[in-house]
Amino acid sequence: ANTLNRLYYGDIALTNRGTAGSESATTFTSVQLYNGDSGSGYTNNTTEAGTELGTDFALPNTINDYLYIGSTSVFTGIKFEFHTRGSNYTNVIQYWNGSAWTTLGAANALDDGTNNFQGDGQISWTTISNWATTTVNSVASTYWIRISTTTNPITVARAYYIIPNTN
Repeated sequence: ANTLNRLYYGDIALTNRGTAGSESATTFTSVQLYNGDSGSGYTNNTTEAGTELGTDFALPNTINDYLYIGSTSVFTGIKFEFHTRGSNYTNVIQYWNGSAWTTLGAANALDDGTNNFQGDGQISWTTISNWATTTVNSVASTYWIRISTTTNPITVARAYYIIPNTN
């Protein structure tokens, strides 16, 4: 047999079955930005957040804003791709414990791979034992992560894509 131009895995010859027709990424149930300064309330960025290289959208731009990222299933991280990288953010990442927003930290192995929205990356943590669902902007029965900043950004981060980091 002619073994030229064959691909092997160990001692097994692999067969090319063509290319995949399409691939879809998993997205969050909801991505909402709450603008605490203007009184304009929530902006629903769910569609934009799930569309790679789609329309960019702003993340929190003052200490009074919150980015809510929610899923009907528990998750352990968020992947960010930025159009504009932020500067002077000091991110606070929280979850709902059934009665109050609780800050994630070292006990949850919190890792901010975006370095406070300064670059593309992932924010991840270990499984949260007391995470509870709640309603944000009429989106009910959802596990939410809430991100805010304790410092006003100099450059407001603008995201292209926010998806679960398990993709």
